Amino acid sequence: MSRFTEIELKCAMCKKTSRQRVLLSTSCFGSPDLDLRPAPLQRHTMSAWAQECPGCGYVAASINDESGVEPGRLGREDYVTCSGLGLGSGLAERFYRQYLLALDAGDIEQAFSAILHAAWACDDKAGEGENAVKCRKIALVLIDRLIEEKAPHNDSLRLQRADLLRRAGEFGLLLEQYKDAVFHSELHNRIIAFQLRKAKMGDARRYTVRSAERDAE
Repeated sequence: MSRFTEIELKCAMCKKTSRQRVLLSTSCFGSPDLDLRPAPLQRHTMSAWAQECPGCGYVAASINDESGVEPGRLGREDYVTCSGLGLGSGLAERFYRQYLLALDAGDIEQAFSAILHAAWACDDKAGEGENAVKCRKIALVLIDRLIEEKAPHNDSLRLQRADLLRRAGEFGLLLEQYKDAVFHSELHNRIIAFQLRKAKMGDARRYTVRSAERDAE
């Protein structure tokens, strides 16, 4: 089970105090999704992964953490409106703002995680499928940078990228760029074969790692 509590925290930006939800502990049972979203129960703790100050709108893993963000940044139009994407999930908006601040700070890994979490939040809300795709397309730009700059031989990132392409409906790119891909582990090779089969079918649905394993058995 997952355990939460609420605590009073002072915002590092505006110094106002608010009650924030904090995750104390959780469990994870089952197979993760192919984009590495964790299985239940952990997947349902997303509301505690990023906090938002109700006073100034600052978003961070913990709003009392100093970040070096200029206060004026929080009033800019792209931050307030989430770049005009029209996100219908408040949680997705929170992660999108976290993505913007991480991008400003040059923290590509944090920015990638935040925008991927925004996509997951969209996945969980009815009618937000198009916005989930928009977030994944942003995530693709960032994961390309991560692979190129930090981890060109990281099989996990390359596999995660393949799922982002498929879930974003970029079937042609997935088939073109991964048709001759070979990974170091048999499981990874099974997963990419599964991704390619689903891309040929035009299937952008969510699947777990175990789904790919079973498909190859």
